[in-house]
Amino acid sequence: IAALCLAGDLAEQRRLVVLDARSAVHSFRWPPPASRGPVVSTMRRQCSTQLPGADSRKSRYSALLPGGDGGRGAAVLSGGHWDGTLCVSSEAGRTLHAAVQHSRTITCLAVSGALLITGAEDTTAVLWFLAPPSVPKHTTVPQPLRALRGHVREISAVAVSAHLDLAASGAVDGRVLLHTC
Repeated sequence: IAALCLAGDLAEQRRLVVLDARSAVHSFRWPPPASRGPVVSTMRRQCSTQLPGADSRKSRYSALLPGGDGGRGAAVLSGGHWDGTLCVSSEAGRTLHAAVQHSRTITCLAVSGALLITGAEDTTAVLWFLAPPSVPKHTTVPQPLRALRGHVREISAVAVSAHLDLAASGAVDGRVLLHTC
């Protein structure tokens, strides 16, 4: 399992969305219709720039956000693409938005509140604002805020806290940098 997300509301069907290590998105809805088991749907996420990555790394550059499909589903954020693209996809596998701010592959990402941080092989981290889903598309659109520089090697881990107004990035050489948001 690379990522989990709970979506929906109490008045409608709730949904658990699972992103597995093979980039397949599984959606489990409840409560199930009367006299039936849980409704399960599985869709393969597609992005034209996707290259296969090691299964152990997928959880570092994938995330699920509640609020896709008008608030009832989840949006899949993914890096790991050869051209540095950050893709926003629907549960059904449709690429809703693609943004390029890195010159090389995104290796890690983290989300906190309305903030997203991505780290890449190009030694930069990018801080993004996750705009609320737009109407009528109901798509979360990441908007770049600033590039965070200072590393000399590939970034391997990132963290962000909207509450503390801080971001951290760590590189393969063991150096960790703190940034203010």
